[in-house]
Amino acid sequence: MPTKSVFMGPIRYNILAAALLLILQNLIAVEAEWRYRRVHRSQKLLLIDESVYLEYYPPTSQGGPPLIGWDVSQDCSLTSTSPVAFQCEKEGFHMVAPMFADPGYTEPARFIHVSKSYFTFYWYIFTSNTPSAGDMSRKVLIWVIDPLKADLNEMDNYAYSPGKNSRFLSICFKNLGQYPTVTLPNSKKLYGVFKDGYWEVDLYWPFNSITIDVTGQYISFKHRFIMDSQKSFYWEPYEGDYFYEEHTMALKLRPGYPSMLHQDPCNPHLSVLLVEHNLYYSLRNFQIPIMLAVVPSYIHPPVDMVEAVVLLEDGIILKMLGCLFWLAHGSKVVEFNPRVFLCNVVEIVPRTTCLSDYPNEGVDLGNILVRTPTSLRLGGGHSLANLWNTNSFYTTILSASGGNAFLSASFGSDPQQVAALFQYADGSVSLFMFNLKTRILSRDHLLNKLGVQPIGNLKLHFIESFKESFIMWNGSMMWYSFRDNSDCGILGTKHSPDLGWAAGGSIEEVVVDQNWNLVVRMSNNRLFSCKWGMTELLLMERWLPHWVDSHLHVEKNVISLLWEDPYMSYVQLEPYPLEMERLNILGFGMEHNCPYITFEHNMRKYYYMDQGEEHVFWAQLVYLEGKGVNIQVLRSDMNLLQFEMSDSLDIVAGVFTSNMTITAKLNKLTSSMGLMKVEVVPNLLGHKCKLPANRVSYFSVGCPPSRKIVLRVPTDIERDDSIFNFTIPGSVLRNPQDDDVVMTFDPNIAGPVMKMHYKTAYKPDLIMYEGDKFIKEVDVNFIVWEMNGRTDFSFNTTMEQAGCLREAQTRASVADEAWGPSNYKSCFVLDQQPLGDMAQPYEIMNRSYGNSITFSQQDSAVYMFGVRVVDPEYSFCLLSTVFAIQTTGISKPKHEHLILYVALSFAFVSLCLLAYAYIRYTKIYRDLQKKKHR
Repeated sequence: MPTKSVFMGPIRYNILAAALLLILQNLIAVEAEWRYRRVHRSQKLLLIDESVYLEYYPPTSQGGPPLIGWDVSQDCSLTSTSPVAFQCEKEGFHMVAPMFADPGYTEPARFIHVSKSYFTFYWYIFTSNTPSAGDMSRKVLIWVIDPLKADLNEMDNYAYSPGKNSRFLSICFKNLGQYPTVTLPNSKKLYGVFKDGYWEVDLYWPFNSITIDVTGQYISFKHRFIMDSQKSFYWEPYEGDYFYEEHTMALKLRPGYPSMLHQDPCNPHLSVLLVEHNLYYSLRNFQIPIMLAVVPSYIHPPVDMVEAVVLLEDGIILKMLGCLFWLAHGSKVVEFNPRVFLCNVVEIVPRTTCLSDYPNEGVDLGNILVRTPTSLRLGGGHSLANLWNTNSFYTTILSASGGNAFLSASFGSDPQQVAALFQYADGSVSLFMFNLKTRILSRDHLLNKLGVQPIGNLKLHFIESFKESFIMWNGSMMWYSFRDNSDCGILGTKHSPDLGWAAGGSIEEVVVDQNWNLVVRMSNNRLFSCKWGMTELLLMERWLPHWVDSHLHVEKNVISLLWEDPYMSYVQLEPYPLEMERLNILGFGMEHNCPYITFEHNMRKYYYMDQGEEHVFWAQLVYLEGKGVNIQVLRSDMNLLQFEMSDSLDIVAGVFTSNMTITAKLNKLTSSMGLMKVEVVPNLLGHKCKLPANRVSYFSVGCPPSRKIVLRVPTDIERDDSIFNFTIPGSVLRNPQDDDVVMTFDPNIAGPVMKMHYKTAYKPDLIMYEGDKFIKEVDVNFIVWEMNGRTDFSFNTTMEQAGCLREAQTRASVADEAWGPSNYKSCFVLDQQPLGDMAQPYEIMNRSYGNSITFSQQDSAVYMFGVRVVDPEYSFCLLSTVFAIQTTGISKPKHEHLILYVALSFAFVSLCLLAYAYIRYTKIYRDLQKKKHR
């Protein structure tokens, strides 16, 4: 017996005995299994008086003795024979085991835990899955069900309306004041209207999937309450199978290659399953799996043998004959996409975490890694809809030569990191980390700390953490590294580090759900599990036959088993009762109890930290006296933000409640931008512990991407959103000219023009928004300038009146484009420069004092103003906006030059008359003089 190669360190006799027993069990085990099925599959735990169905699957290869019945604990009883079901009357662990005619043949018993709870009613949630074009509204129906008395279609989630008992229950709760509250993913809450035995909620959601939470008030009926519920709906368009169309060939797995499942990390209900005979594309969590088949394409010879797949937003990348091809969604032809095509590919590795809201700071973090024998390439996140886009889809990030090669690759704990196992020509292996933002390559020293040389087909899986944390495995062994190798070693069972030996198979799949449950699936469908961060795996009881080609499907906090019936070409997705099975393994003892009772916090996934902002969080830990557990706040780049933490401790009857308040502020000593990762966890863990779904939070210090300022317009100001032309006199421009300028006002640029009297002194009122969410009023200095170059406006406050200690900056003294937070200088700081002309208008505005804009008193005009915040300590963003004003009230005649023309004409006529009178007078005078001298 090869015990020396299995165990490391001294061999103790009790461990050896346990190992021998495990070997014996593996050798004599008949490949049969039995399992149980809960009535209401959304439940986490079994309840008293709830019916539990039992299912036994005999071995397919050698038959085995016939099943004659079931043995259950004395507090339980069998309630039906077909299907077999049992109920238990008391809380606690209850033994259940199959019985056979052959007394020498046994199957392992399960100790099923039954809980006592007053929350025994559930919210049933229904909405139509039929999408309607252009309609984003849905009717959601909600009613109350009792699992002990509900209709069968309600238990199977196929009910379209409440059953008789459920209708009665809903009416009773409604009369007691109960009503459901629907919470959307954006935290918006909706309330329903009660109708004939159910509540109806009008839901508007512009996306193809949604997960809603339904909660109620703490109102009891017969001393029983309603448990909160969660429901996911999918409205992905369904175009039907291609499989049965003529002249198509089914895509299937190439012989000798492992089957695989790939889920969209942002939308896990979208996935691709590649098995021996078919390639399935799931739009609705395998409610309606689509078997993909294609018409023979111009790829010669036509290829239908697929080696690996990766699901992207636009379609599916297929690895066939060592090359990468493209299958667009809705297409029936495998395409030679010039941006995707690549040969000599060994492995394609998809990203397993969603980056939809990650603050990547303009860095293309990619969504797949492509490994060849001598290079590692990153597949970019840009769209592949345009086949002839000039942007390359791949970027080579690492290369190898001279007999060196890449063994494996993975995305890191930090989305900006990529990990690669590198093998040198002499056979030695190193682990390297590459930062996609800084382009820095560093060597990880895990292998040196382990003191062993991992061999075989090595794979990596990273988990989100404030520092790099991952597991590595080959066919039978697993190694772990937590927090940059601060804790590393072998991840094995209590009795053996060799999982292949312990379970009789090879490691096929490793997943982690939102509750930080780590599950390992072996090639014979045996499962191991533990909480991420622990170093001991639990070997679970058999659940599926060894010959079933299954996969682990993860959606949020639910791990399911997914497999295909090869005879029916049907995909089965069944939730795996991980928590129940873990309790069965751990049993009655206190050894594996969680060191705390509850732990929770209110931290979100992502935060943007701008200047002058702070965020306050709380964390709470409840534990028993003497457990030595506390709250840890773990941070990367600790100089980026200041964290102030205050604790309070409440003690009641030996139960300790630790409350921590955490305040995150910008570090004024550095005032630098960057990204900080924060992980809030207890210092001790156990197999039975529950952790919040959000364990790592990201703080991006810098300008939030959707932050902006807008002008708040008083409601009494008239606005005009029409497009019109207006004239600017050339004499009022910054660079005067003889000709006037005709401009077109476009409200799409400056918003509707505000109309106000020309004698009005106007002060802009600025407010800050984050997307559509109001943040605060802007109460710091900002500047205003006329964007078309007009100078016929001014400010009603001089520098002296503003209280300046020296001449303030003006637009004339600073270049137009350059005046902003980077070169702003306050005039309230005294320096050695001359005082200057303090009678000039003060061009800097603020909410707190009365400096306002004054307009031309000669002409009505249209002004287009630009606004920019200049306070350098207000925001990392360059905050600016525009607005338009049209002055009114200056009255001019329709023919304003007519009076001048009339006056000039009258003067000319008068001069002509005077001249005529003078000439006439002179002539008469001369005639009279002549007569006089006669």
